[in-house]
Amino acid sequence: MKKFFKYSFVIGLIGAVVNLILFVTNLFYELVVPVIENSSLEEGPVFDFFDNLTSNILMTLGSLLTVLFVGWRLKKTDVYAEFTNGGTLSTNVKIFGVLWFLIRYVAPLAIITIFISGLV
Repeated sequence: MKKFFKYSFVIGLIGAVVNLILFVTNLFYELVVPVIENSSLEEGPVFDFFDNLTSNILMTLGSLLTVLFVGWRLKKTDVYAEFTNGGTLSTNVKIFGVLWFLIRYVAPLAIITIFISGLV
């Protein structure tokens, strides 16, 4: 359990940054959107921009960073312990090798493909 706390500051810092971004975008939404809804800009470029930003860029970038962090930064033993609940889930023990391969190699390539196709 000691090794997990080695990353807890980084995870907490990333969480604080993400929460700050969500707060700012929510503040924008609460203050600006009611003004836009009462005007003729409801279907305009502002909504298209934020829709494209969140669905095509931020969500795929967040998932890519998560997969890269779990696959390449965390130790395999830590991921194994989390996935198998300390070795108590026997079904997960059997498929962990496949999962580890998917997390390290297949998932990043698939997410990059989705990211590029969302930009085009």
